[in-house]
Amino acid sequence: PWRSRKNRPNYESGLIEGMEDYLEPGSDVVIVGGGWGVTTVKAAEKVGHDGTVTVYEGSAKEVERVRRTVELNGYSDIVTVNHAVVGTALNLRGDSGDAKIIHPEDLPQCDVLELDCEGTEIEILERLTIRPDVMLVETHGRYDAPTDKVASILSNKSYSIAGNVVADEDLKDLCESDDIRVLTALR
Repeated sequence: PWRSRKNRPNYESGLIEGMEDYLEPGSDVVIVGGGWGVTTVKAAEKVGHDGTVTVYEGSAKEVERVRRTVELNGYSDIVTVNHAVVGTALNLRGDSGDAKIIHPEDLPQCDVLELDCEGTEIEILERLTIRPDVMLVETHGRYDAPTDKVASILSNKSYSIAGNVVADEDLKDLCESDDIRVLTALR
């Protein structure tokens, strides 16, 4: 949505596909990189009122967007949005303002972890101590978090790669040229 004003039915299609396949009612989900809140709303829809969705977003502007999207879709009682940077602040869409710094080791236990953090994936995965059943990781080759390196780290942590798709079908050519993919990893 930030790149154009036209309808984007496949926005974040890779992450959405993983959520469709692996989220269940009652799951606890942690999302690092809330963006516009699209995957947050999908997660809340899938986990229902017996589950939780906890979001960490470093950009002050994006925090308000996530909160607004969550509110407009009626999931404020399921979703907690934290204005926080997990690990190092890289490639934020806007100023971090007074964002808290969360160490990857301090992320809460969850069933599903989504990482869409524009290059910080490597640092987070290397320092991660929780062991979610499912990880959905958007890779960013242009930000030194290429798919093969992310897959290797996940494999070394005893995860198997169950999916490897372009991050956004509407931007398939860009995703392929810049190595922006979504890996679904299962424990």
